[in-house]
Amino acid sequence: MLFKLTNYAGLKSGDTCICAQDVTHFAHLQYAKCPVYCKGGVGTCGGDHAIDVYKIVSPCFQEANVPKNIEKSKFLGCFGPMFNFADENHIYEKDFTPTNCILFCDTQKLPLALVDNKNGCMCGQFNERFNLTSKISCSQTHLKVYRTFSEDTRCGNIRLLSPANYKQTALATFPGSGNTWTRYLLESATGIYTGSVYGDTHLRRHGFLAEPPDVSKHRSVVVKDHMLNENRMSLYESAILIVRNPYDAVVAEFNRVASNRNQTGFASEKQFQSQKFDKIFKLRSHSWLTVIQYVVLSGKPILLIEFEELRNDPIATTLKMVKFLRKHTVISPDHLQQRILCLSQQLNGDHKRGKRKLTIDPFTKVMKMKFNYDVVQARKLLNERGVNFSIPKYERKV
Repeated sequence: MLFKLTNYAGLKSGDTCICAQDVTHFAHLQYAKCPVYCKGGVGTCGGDHAIDVYKIVSPCFQEANVPKNIEKSKFLGCFGPMFNFADENHIYEKDFTPTNCILFCDTQKLPLALVDNKNGCMCGQFNERFNLTSKISCSQTHLKVYRTFSEDTRCGNIRLLSPANYKQTALATFPGSGNTWTRYLLESATGIYTGSVYGDTHLRRHGFLAEPPDVSKHRSVVVKDHMLNENRMSLYESAILIVRNPYDAVVAEFNRVASNRNQTGFASEKQFQSQKFDKIFKLRSHSWLTVIQYVVLSGKPILLIEFEELRNDPIATTLKMVKFLRKHTVISPDHLQQRILCLSQQLNGDHKRGKRKLTIDPFTKVMKMKFNYDVVQARKLLNERGVNFSIPKYERKV
C-alpha cells in the first residue's frame, strides 16, 4: 500500500504550511509574487496574499508496505558501463537488491538507481555522458537502471507567463491522440504551462495551472483545442497537429470517458460492446478529418506529428516541437539540455495511459467505412496541398 499524505504543499507568510490534495485548494490563480522569505531558512515562503505551491513527488512508505511491483514499474532498461555515469554527485553501496537500491537512492533524493551484476547500487541522474544514448540490449553486459520516487528538479519550476497578449500556437488533436501527455512533455521541456480552451477541472486539480481559458488566454502560448473550425483557427498564429490512427484514438477517448474522464483509466470490454461506445463514436468521429482539414487549409505555419513518432521517440519529437515553438512564439527555454536529460528519466509523467490490447473488435462495418473514407480524404488533402507528411495505412478491412 502506498502511503501518501498529500499531493501539494503551500507556503504562506514566511512560516505557514498548507497541505492539499489538489491545487484548487489554493484559490483562484492570480498574478502575484511571493516576496516573504522563509523564517529560519532560505528562499521565499509565499507572501501575505500569495502562496508558493509545490507538488509532492516522493511518497512516504512504511517499511513493511513497499509496493510489490516496484522493480517492474520503475525499470527504465539496461544501460552501458557504470563509469559513464560516475560524477561528483554519485553514491555507491554494495550488496543491495534492486528494491533496496531504489528505496535507498530515494532517501538520497536522487532520481536514478543503478544495479550492477554484483548487486552494487549507485544513485544519480542522467547527464551528458550517461543518458538514453547509453541504453543497450539486456542480453549484453549491462546495468539495470530504475527510477526512484524522487523528482529531478531540473525539469521542475514550470511557470505561467507574465500577463500579455501573446501569439499562440494551437495544440490541435482529435480526442484520444495523446494531447495531455504532449502537454506534459512540452511543459517539462520549456518550463511554461500549456493552456486549454476547455477549463478541465480534473486536469487543473492535477497541476495544469493554465487549464482555465481566462488564464491560458494571456499567460500561455500553447493551447489545447480539439474542435477547430475556421473561426477558431483565426485565433492562432500557428499549430502543432498530432495525427493518430483514428481507430486507436477513439478507443483511447472511450477509455477516458468510460473511466470517469480518467486520463490513464480503461473501459471494460463489456462497455465497448454497449450503446455508449456507439454514442461516443457518433459524437467524436467526424472531427478526426475536420481538425486536419481546418489546420491544413488555414495557411498558417503547422507542424504535423504522427502519434507513433511521439510514442517511439518522445525526446526527439519533443525537441522538434520546441524548435517550432521557438520560431513562432516567445518560448525560448533556459537550460533546455538539462531539462531534456531530466525529462528522459520520467517520460510518462502521471498522464500517459498504459498499453492494453482489446480481445474484441468494437468497430462495426459502418464505423470502419466511415474512418477508412476519412483517412483516404486526409491523405488526398495533404498531397494536394504539398504537405510533407505521409499518413500511414490506417484503414481496416471491412
